[in-house]
Amino acid sequence: MISRFLLLFSLFALLGCESGEPGAMSLDDMEGPEGEAMVRHLLKTLPPVDPQVPKVYSVVKGDRLYSTSMKFVGRMDDLRLNFVSGEVLTMRDPDKSIVDPRSGLSPVTLQLSSLKASGTGRWDVVAGWAYKKLFERSQYRLEKKGEGYEATLVKRIEGNYVKPDEPVPGPAGADPAPAPAPIPAPEAKPRAAIPSSPELRFLPSLHGPPLLSSASWVYAAAFCGRVRLV
Repeated sequence: MISRFLLLFSLFALLGCESGEPGAMSLDDMEGPEGEAMVRHLLKTLPPVDPQVPKVYSVVKGDRLYSTSMKFVGRMDDLRLNFVSGEVLTMRDPDKSIVDPRSGLSPVTLQLSSLKASGTGRWDVVAGWAYKKLFERSQYRLEKKGEGYEATLVKRIEGNYVKPDEPVPGPAGADPAPAPAPIPAPEAKPRAAIPSSPELRFLPSLHGPPLLSSASWVYAAAFCGRVRLV
């Protein structure tokens, strides 16, 4: 009987943790102060996507995108942002986009994918954001600092968002563009004699017109279907 109880307890513990990795934070515990600190950091560092469009925000947790409670996001009322529960979001035809049914706006979705303790007062965090067809997911290091927390970006894991001042990366494995062929030097010609007449004539140039070269970067992004944080 006791062994059966311990087996059931272990099963529920693994389900609550989802990943089952040692030190991984459970889904319930993600709504604690560490999760709040990461959500605040994501909101602070969000890129300016569609800045002219009003925004609503939804916070999800885990790889299966479980919605966080409104009590959790309510602790961030000081930010004066409009949070909506992920449970009320609907899909709109014909483009299958996700919208908030009350406002009709596409939400900015923030995902706490995983938080794993890496030492005393330190956590390795995977988190990201998505807006319409743009998304980005990164790894962070979260540390307890006095009465608060400090999040540091470790590396970008995946995403299709490109900053306005960054070139769009080409396809993986694409060969670099060939270097331009060298311009052959003009053949040397005998220097014309300077006329002895007091009136100097304009001599024809020994070189042709200057060669002009130009280059342009073409930026393009093709997005197909609805992007989800997974």
